[in-house]
Amino acid sequence: MMDMRAELRIGVDDQRGDARHETELAGGVRRSGSMRVPGVVRDISCSGFRIESEEKLPTDAVVWLKIGTLEPLMARVVWSDRLLAGCRFAAPLHPLILERLLHDAG
Repeated sequence: MMDMRAELRIGVDDQRGDARHETELAGGVRRSGSMRVPGVVRDISCSGFRIESEEKLPTDAVVWLKIGTLEPLMARVVWSDRLLAGCRFAAPLHPLILERLLHDAG
């Protein structure tokens, strides 16, 4: 079994190269062993997202993002400031999935 901690490790010098798209997607995040926390995805790219949630998400936590009918997407919290958090997906989103999310958001 693959060690997700190694796969999700984010360096200080990492830069997000994917285009960010501003959104107001209703969704939520869940940490292992925790209840889902409702939130709004404020921006998203193939590599990650910024979410405003009802609870502070701890930096370095592994979370599962749930938006609409998509299967939950694994990510790691890279930064957190009060109720805002920036997260990096464990595996980049396929561009067509991102396009579908943005289209559905209207």
